[in-house]
Amino acid sequence: MDVRCRKESGFLICSSAIPTGFPGLARRPIGNMRRSPLVILIACATVLLPCSVDVARGAGGGFHQGRQLAEQLQVRRALDTEGAVLRDLLDQLQVDYQICILLDRRIDPSTQLSCRIPLVETAELLRRVADEVPDCSVSILDALVYFGPRAEARQLRTLIELQRRHVREMRTEFAMEDYALLTAEGAVGWNDVAAPRDVILQLFNDAGLQTPHPDRVPRDLWHPKQLPVLNVMDVATLLLFQFELSPQLSAETHSVHIVPLPKKIELERRHTIPKTIRKTAKSLIEQRYPGLTAQWTRTSVQISGTLELHAEIELLLAGESPDAATAGSSLKQRTLTLRLQPGVALRQVVTHLHESGISIRYDAVLEPMLDAVVKAELANLPAEDFFRTLFAELPVDVEVTDDEVILQLRDAP
Repeated sequence: MDVRCRKESGFLICSSAIPTGFPGLARRPIGNMRRSPLVILIACATVLLPCSVDVARGAGGGFHQGRQLAEQLQVRRALDTEGAVLRDLLDQLQVDYQICILLDRRIDPSTQLSCRIPLVETAELLRRVADEVPDCSVSILDALVYFGPRAEARQLRTLIELQRRHVREMRTEFAMEDYALLTAEGAVGWNDVAAPRDVILQLFNDAGLQTPHPDRVPRDLWHPKQLPVLNVMDVATLLLFQFELSPQLSAETHSVHIVPLPKKIELERRHTIPKTIRKTAKSLIEQRYPGLTAQWTRTSVQISGTLELHAEIELLLAGESPDAATAGSSLKQRTLTLRLQPGVALRQVVTHLHESGISIRYDAVLEPMLDAVVKAELANLPAEDFFRTLFAELPVDVEVTDDEVILQLRDAP
């Protein structure tokens, strides 16, 4: 399998912490950070992003979550892979991006795929990978990215939110110490001989919860996995969801029942209608979502649906299309700055640009010329000027496209 992954980010000082895991579940420290003598600031504004950290398979913690995950999903990356096995590819992307990627058991992990994805935001890159897999889509949660069946991927965020609301509503029904144990967060992982039933039972047992009828979880063996820092009910929801099951918490019996997924996984929300589209809002939404049950007033509409549906409604009411492309801007439209320590070779710069998500294509005959030391100081230049100046000492013509730089050896005079 040939996989080349590239990313765009600043090289900054970063820190990390190893969170405490749930008792009894595997934890190992994160790997070493990679350092570089180069600093390349991409685009017009500098975005503070964490450095890359190697995360060994099964290591505890180390994943981006919350705001950091949202930032990482906006980082522009490219992917070029031929004949990759889906599980191996996702495992590699997880390590490279420090983003936990959960592959649903209902998706064939041995699916082979070939992708040539230009420089786009990471969220879009992952969606394009999923598009190459039959009946597969992604759901972006606040702690991980889920790859699963299309219909189910649109339900998962809503199901987790419903579970979290239910837990919050039951706060006064639990003793303080029991509720603290229930909502405590830890990094959970399992090895290659783990059965999901055993993982779930141990999870509930560590939280002091009984589990009637655990045999409702089918016997299965799972690929080794490390999840990010989550609470008990979040983890249980993610695991049981893959069997079309759900955890049902009971404060009265201090237990969690394993039950079938609810037939409707929906949240109710009221959306304000902007004054400028009050006359057309109803027909706009009804045309796009025929049969949608909604309660209309002059200034608002109340709808029951998934979080994804509510996000689409918000875009429609704001005059935007939910189908708008999410890919990043063209490389030709960007401004770049290069700051170097003395004596840096052009080859190092090219390597770093590749790692930053900027593809530079050239013939093998140019390889020996890349050992030349970079002399130019490049500050706040449009991409075409930046690369022509960078490679000015080489006998090449430079072409900058939307997603790559092409170096072509000039013909001898």
